[in-house]
Amino acid sequence: SRAIDNQIKREGKVNRNTNILVVGTSGAGKSTLIKQMKLHNGSYTKTEREAFKPIIISTSVHAMTDIISIVRGRGLQLSLDNKSYAETILNFRQTGSLDCVDVPEDLSAALLSLYEDVAVRQVLARPPKLDLECSTLYFVQGILRITAAGYVPTDQDILYCHKKTNGTRSTVNTCTPSNSVIRYEGNISLIGQFHPKFLRTPPCMEEALTLFESICSSRSIPKTCGIILILNKLDCFREKLARLPLQSYCPNYTGGNNVGKACDYFLQGFRAMNGQSRRLYPSVIALREGIVNVQGVIQDSVMRRSLQETNVL
Repeated sequence: SRAIDNQIKREGKVNRNTNILVVGTSGAGKSTLIKQMKLHNGSYTKTEREAFKPIIISTSVHAMTDIISIVRGRGLQLSLDNKSYAETILNFRQTGSLDCVDVPEDLSAALLSLYEDVAVRQVLARPPKLDLECSTLYFVQGILRITAAGYVPTDQDILYCHKKTNGTRSTVNTCTPSNSVIRYEGNISLIGQFHPKFLRTPPCMEEALTLFESICSSRSIPKTCGIILILNKLDCFREKLARLPLQSYCPNYTGGNNVGKACDYFLQGFRAMNGQSRRLYPSVIALREGIVNVQGVIQDSVMRRSLQETNVL
């Protein structure tokens, strides 16, 4: 009996040595996963939080320049003073001189003044339906808090701030160990259109589906590797769906503004890319939900793979 118990313990240690390969295009949420894991297992110290301030300041500047572009695109006019402040914002973005822990006074004055501008407020009240990151509205609406003295980034600030990555397309062509689980990250808030094989799509969503299809069909990834499909940023998706008639961009969609039906609709596209080639574990989560909701999915995937290898399934 003791020998059997020891063998079970040894096998348990082996089975726990499972590689989770995180894959996704740029902006899909891979770096957010790392931050979610950190928050789930504890929290950030004040020093660690302050280290995010340069990224948050930079993100806020980029967000305001996006709003300024929308103001100009709609033919709205900034106040005379704010036209000068707009140039200040654009210069900060172009020169890249944003590696600062505290917001410089001239930049702070520009951000605060533009935030109160009538034209900017009109855009914030009626944001565009497409082509706007949910983090843009988040950081512009948080300008007063971010520019305040003694500002310390919150958990939500850390999750929303983003440093651009190059994606992980090259991973598809590498040799993946058989004891691996693929976690594919997709940004469901990129709504509006879809894949040419399914429906129309913007380049960002087409790239996500193309990468997903190449992973599913890759010969360098063993068939025993299941795929955990995580469509994240559900909170951003829900906000967009409330003002975006999805059926106007996806003629085959008939679910109205029902979030559940809309999520199922998009999941169908990823399932179509996979076919029956790999075991798929789909899930849709919000940015603020962390990794708690997907831990069960990961554990189920690992357990099923272990059972398959021992011919139980």
